[in-house]
Amino acid sequence: MKHTNKSIIAALIGNMLEWYDFAVFGFLAVIIGAKFFPSSSQAISTISALGAFAGAYAARPFGGIIFGFIGDRFGRKTMLRLSILLMGIPTVLIGLLPSYIEIGITAPIILTLLRFLQGISIGGEYIGSMVYLSEIAPKEKKYFYSSFAIAGILGGILFGSLVCSSLLWIFGEQGMFEFWWRIPFLLGVVIIIFGIWMRKNIDDTHLHIDRTHNPIIEALSRHKKALLLSILLTAYIGIGFHTLFIWFPTYMSTIVEPHIKDALRYTFISLLFYLAAIFIGAKTADKYGARTIFVYSLSIFILFLYPAFWLVNKGDLVLAICTQSFLAVILAISHALSPMIISRLFPTQIRVSGLGLGFNIMVALFAGTAPLVSTYLIKITSDKLFPAYYIALFSIIAIFAFLWMEKDKQYGKNL
Repeated sequence: MKHTNKSIIAALIGNMLEWYDFAVFGFLAVIIGAKFFPSSSQAISTISALGAFAGAYAARPFGGIIFGFIGDRFGRKTMLRLSILLMGIPTVLIGLLPSYIEIGITAPIILTLLRFLQGISIGGEYIGSMVYLSEIAPKEKKYFYSSFAIAGILGGILFGSLVCSSLLWIFGEQGMFEFWWRIPFLLGVVIIIFGIWMRKNIDDTHLHIDRTHNPIIEALSRHKKALLLSILLTAYIGIGFHTLFIWFPTYMSTIVEPHIKDALRYTFISLLFYLAAIFIGAKTADKYGARTIFVYSLSIFILFLYPAFWLVNKGDLVLAICTQSFLAVILAISHALSPMIISRLFPTQIRVSGLGLGFNIMVALFAGTAPLVSTYLIKITSDKLFPAYYIALFSIIAIFAFLWMEKDKQYGKNL
């Protein structure tokens, strides 16, 4: 049990620290835009920085392929140590990188490259920790153990927000702009040292020892159905999460009438509810089974989507935050089950490769594009509530995909 607890903490902390690095860039987008993409328009500078942020999403499928191969051929432990190293080094270099004024066009080019490397790391880290936790979990706690992979993401985002907010409060906007924006990135040194130390002595799962010559080729040639299911089962999560926590603050402050000010500042409340609900959903699934929890919680989520958008459009801050938090809780309950569900789609010898490919394709196609698609749907329909239909569509698809998986003897026996 001692080794198991250490393994859980190592996977959780490593995933948390990686997502801290990943999120900090987004929190400091305005400053980074001004430093590396100077323009007479602040909006253009910020958009350019967010473009570099989005570029990391394009890198994730490559990370899934690279680290999937490493995880299936050389072990989960090796993969997890390398992924945290690849995240930490570019993060430190971003903190040391001279600005556009100092080295010209070279600065944004290097920044974009470093961001791409971070995306490769993230593409391997989440899947790697998800698979690792699902493989070391005892049968009676399999959903609870694997849910720590999601908790790591949320913890990292919250920690990044805390660090950036604290520095802003202490040194002010001018101080942050002049120097202190670099500190969250330079903390990557701590991430490298602490992360590798935590993962140095964790137990490997040894379930991958039946190695194939090329796990990626086998996944593409012999497990097309599993690849498809991994996308269909998680697309609603990517769309729902990015809509609720990335796009919703902008939606509430610019599209909803009357505008809801300070929406971004209060979004962390919904994130805290989401984190708590992840563990509740996982523990409940271990007790009552995945089918009951997944289908019922997702059905409630679908039914409440349109009324939730309608309530948010009342323009009241308290009502909007309560509505967002309720949606977050219901979404989190089904999300909590996804690491264990999709990790059982592939045999152990190609599991990381298969999931790394399928899940990261989903992220690139659906999660990263969710804010853009939601905004576009409102533009072409003139209906501020229309994104609710978009999320509901993929949630319904996920239910049917789950039932399809459940009826298949190859997959259903592992739920």
